[in-house]
Amino acid sequence: MKNKDITLAELDTDLYSMFYEKSKHSTPFHSLDFLISITNSREDLKLYFSVIYNNSTIYAVMPYFKSLRIPFTMLSLPYGCYGGYLYINDIVNEYLKTKNPFKLLTNFVSYQNNIYDKVGFEVNKLSTWVIRTDITYDILFQSLHTKTRNQIRKSLKENIIVSDIKNKEELEEVKKIYQELVRKHDIYKPYNNVLFDNLFDKSLMSENIIFKLAKKDKQIISYSVFLKNKNSIFYWLNASKHEYLKFNGTNAILNSILKYACESSCQEFNMGAVPNGNYGLQHFKSRWNAEEKEYKNYSSKLYVLLRKIK
Repeated sequence: MKNKDITLAELDTDLYSMFYEKSKHSTPFHSLDFLISITNSREDLKLYFSVIYNNSTIYAVMPYFKSLRIPFTMLSLPYGCYGGYLYINDIVNEYLKTKNPFKLLTNFVSYQNNIYDKVGFEVNKLSTWVIRTDITYDILFQSLHTKTRNQIRKSLKENIIVSDIKNKEELEEVKKIYQELVRKHDIYKPYNNVLFDNLFDKSLMSENIIFKLAKKDKQIISYSVFLKNKNSIFYWLNASKHEYLKFNGTNAILNSILKYACESSCQEFNMGAVPNGNYGLQHFKSRWNAEEKEYKNYSSKLYVLLRKIK
């Protein structure tokens, strides 16, 4: 068994898609649509794929980014997104016991896969909030907190319309809402406009990226971006106009996605992590009957040291 790194141009996209569809460790962040959206929006990063193979047979593939500013980096995915190897045959477990395919400066997040625990990384355990969707929507709806159900009903009563984003004019409104969020919370490293452009373009042609809007009297009041694979949907981006919060646009969008998840054989809806000390967000997610689940951040010791120096 050997390891090598290849670029997107060298990647057999059909083979990668097979791993993406069949691997039990596939996450919505592994989709090529999402990876290309990231690489097209970040001039400081270049997309690579770590491949574990024997002769002509590939057993595992992991997308990651190299920092063009810092050599010997292996950043599985930026923005805290889930990463790690995609594989079908567990032979990769044995490979990692004897070989270390990672770089000196490695950092990545893995969701519910512990095979990296013994590779020599420093491990930080974290929590995300997940709703089971392998049940009927009616059962799921009844499991929600009374206040959340009432907020959904209120959004319906207020005639909040949820739809997919359709044109560049709507995209420009979304960008304005996001910039309001950045200013309000003094976000130090905001997403750039190019990322929104790429997510919009991909959402028009891909089922892996879902870009939803909530409207009140044709006015966009909330937006959300979801990432999807066959097993799960991840709630990635969201913002609302402050003056329209009372109309519960976000709840209307989440309700529509939960219906879709229950009807499309997705097993779970992942609402994402809660920053330390953000008890309001934790309370919001718990009212959706979301359960706390563990994921892990893996960092090479040199990467941890470099972060401390910075």
